[in-house]
Amino acid sequence: MNEMTGQNKKLVIIAICIPVIAIIFGLLYNVFIKGDGEKFSDKYLIVGNYLILQQTNTSWKQIKEYNDKLQSLTYKITDGVNTYNDVKLQYSQNNSWYFLKKDYTQINMPEFKIATHDLEVKIAEYTQENIINIKDDQYVTDAIKKYHMYAPDTYTAMKIVYDFDNDGQEEAIYSINNFTLEAVNYDIGGLMIMVDDGQITKIDKISDGPLYLMEILDLDNDGQYEIIVSKDVYNIPTFDSCYQIYKIKEGKWQLEKDCQS
Repeated sequence: MNEMTGQNKKLVIIAICIPVIAIIFGLLYNVFIKGDGEKFSDKYLIVGNYLILQQTNTSWKQIKEYNDKLQSLTYKITDGVNTYNDVKLQYSQNNSWYFLKKDYTQINMPEFKIATHDLEVKIAEYTQENIINIKDDQYVTDAIKKYHMYAPDTYTAMKIVYDFDNDGQEEAIYSINNFTLEAVNYDIGGLMIMVDDGQITKIDKISDGPLYLMEILDLDNDGQYEIIVSKDVYNIPTFDSCYQIYKIKEGKWQLEKDCQS
């Protein structure tokens, strides 16, 4: 048998290397590109009693159950005033958290806002007002008329005031909804607007459920705050409810994360 020539050896090496490289590339693609790095990310944000987010390479993934991995981690928790580090979280059957120190003594935090693991997230300091009679606020009545919401007398609103665009002046976001557990067979509607310098702009509108602003956070520490909005949540929010993330850019709110993605 003739000895293999140098050229043949190169061809054999190339023939072996190509599938190996393809396999490695496929693995890297599935882990870091297709999966957006979620398998290797331990960056988690828990908002209130209802939302768990995992930060991936380029976005956020909603986690729809409090699993064993999450339960094994320790968190920094805050209500916006008080902060505790290295806290264990246990989720109770009444849809709320128990917070435990290292010595397993319980932390009392009735106004809990967020918990983070390996993340830095800032909470906005805002004011909130419930508007039961929409005639008490001209912007609400104007918005209902402008965006053709049916049965205006059935609506109430929640108003949140904050300097969302960092221009030194406060803006107001209104969540305007008519969902109630006390009535049946009526047209449900949800509308979210921002009022800036007296001008009304629409953030979102749906015709089959309510919209509520749940929290205002700086998720990426760029000084611009995002809003987390629940969509089509009829009663108590849960981990698998629909939550949208919006961010203001050039004076307009843009959808950063859809609950379907």
